[in-house]
Amino acid sequence: RSQPRTPAITMANNISARVTAGELGQFVGKTVRVVGRVAQVNGTDLHLQDAQGTTIIVAHDGAPQHTEGTVEAVGTVQADLRVKHMMSTRFAEGFDLAMYEEAVQQMRRFPELYPVAAQ
Repeated sequence: RSQPRTPAITMANNISARVTAGELGQFVGKTVRVVGRVAQVNGTDLHLQDAQGTTIIVAHDGAPQHTEGTVEAVGTVQADLRVKHMMSTRFAEGFDLAMYEEAVQQMRRFPELYPVAAQ
């Protein structure tokens, strides 16, 4: 007798792959997860900086909920490489962005172990 399969975590029926700022162009129109330190809030745009210092702009419909610290944002990558905000989470102080980016790269290196990340 087979075990029931656990469904993949989805957001709006789309798999949300973890990506770095440099990979956004490969995910236009797709739902992604990005992580960075809040560098600036400009109106409804949240500017996150990744471990390399590259800025990721997360476009909100209203004022961003998280305005400091390290944030994970889930959203759809737009043609201009902004991430259209769906939801976000603030991470604890001391979160290691360099280690996170290394983990994302390992997910790409071993897609058979991380099928959601390889989407």
